[in-house]
Amino acid sequence: MTIISITKGKTHKILNLFGIKIKIPSYSARLQTMERSIASVRTQIADKQVFHYQIINRIKEQELKEKIRHGKKAKVFFLIAQPSKFGMESIYEEMLASEIFEPYIYSVYYDKNDQLDVNLRRQCDDNFNYWKKRGYRVLNGYNERYMPVPLYEYQPDIIFISDPIMYGWSSFKNHIFNWHYLTCYVPYGLSIMEDVSYHFNLLSINEMWKVFCQTRYDYEQFINCSRHFGLNAVYYGYPEFDSYARPIEEGNIPDKINNGKPVVIYAPHWSIKDPTRNNISTFHLYWKYFLSLLEKYPDINFVFKPHPRLLPRLYDLIDDQTVMKPEAYHEYVRQWDEAPNGFVMGEGDYIDLFRKSVALITDCGSFIGEYLYTHNPCIYLVNPNLFHLGRAKKSFLEKYSLYGQEILTTYYICHSEEEIQKSFEDVVIKKIDNKKALREQVMEKYSEYIGSTGQRIVDHLTRVLTN
Repeated sequence: MTIISITKGKTHKILNLFGIKIKIPSYSARLQTMERSIASVRTQIADKQVFHYQIINRIKEQELKEKIRHGKKAKVFFLIAQPSKFGMESIYEEMLASEIFEPYIYSVYYDKNDQLDVNLRRQCDDNFNYWKKRGYRVLNGYNERYMPVPLYEYQPDIIFISDPIMYGWSSFKNHIFNWHYLTCYVPYGLSIMEDVSYHFNLLSINEMWKVFCQTRYDYEQFINCSRHFGLNAVYYGYPEFDSYARPIEEGNIPDKINNGKPVVIYAPHWSIKDPTRNNISTFHLYWKYFLSLLEKYPDINFVFKPHPRLLPRLYDLIDDQTVMKPEAYHEYVRQWDEAPNGFVMGEGDYIDLFRKSVALITDCGSFIGEYLYTHNPCIYLVNPNLFHLGRAKKSFLEKYSLYGQEILTTYYICHSEEEIQKSFEDVVIKKIDNKKALREQVMEKYSEYIGSTGQRIVDHLTRVLTN
């Protein structure tokens, strides 16, 4: 008889001692058990934190009701670091006309808890001047030395935020705002990419007073997928889409391309070689091709609308010899701008430009949802390196939410330069749009509240604070 033996299993070992078998968990199994225990504790702490924040929200809500009851207005700040991510103009305008709200734009930027460096000061000034030029009531989030101004100096009652994580590491922190003020979240983009934890389960989102969902899909996701069952979720549509119900403001269209010629927009994403998250950018693959189109088609106006983070991403990859250098990018932008039929668009409202165009060519996520309501075709570029959230994918569609997949079926998908050229010739040159009817069906499905979202959101807040 064997006196002692050890048999290894996947999660444990069997010790046979004089015929008596003893199961001993392996180190990896014990480690997994420990990790699950730690994760469980973290979840419990997060749940308690959300519960505490929501209790504080009820207290702040009652205090603001009392203030309004005594005839004072609620001071509302829209914290915006990039004008192109605003999308809440209709809310701001409705509040201007309201008897109980006093809205302001609070112009901030990515400051990393410190004084803005020289490279960011110009962008900070440009953003502040953008709001002033357009007649908004704007306050600068930085003093004359470009140091962040503490928000408590202005004592706002309500804060609107469009980015759930940009303030996580800056002097303007979500968790602090959520504790001290009544915070409202209007996402700067649509949840096209598949990422439940980012879109619906971030702690900062669940702490907020109100989350205004963009679509019925998002609202249902909050209810069904959020760990807190969408306790603060409200659905009245996407305020940025209110612009589609208005006449096009020709003043928003640059004179250079407002000449009667068709307009095509090229809008590349920033996520070059970023396998840890979306990795959807194809700019490093096709930048030369798109510049060549300007010369090949002189009777078409081309707009270069890069993601604001594209240039910073090139700085991140400055040691990668296969990626364009920042200096070369500046030269690339100059060539676009100096071409007779080229234009480079930076920050600012782009919906009217979308509506004026005949086609969009992009690899961005949110843009494909925003462009849907122009009724125009989109050529969508697929990165052949199929990674998403650190995992390889069998199909590019696995990167996208069900909502995103439904929209993509109505667009022209391209995996190579040859496919792009064929789609361009069919859709733009020959005006063959075989997917238009399908696009109209999807658009009708998600067209609730367009033109009235801003009013509905302000009406909702008014009811909450006056009843």
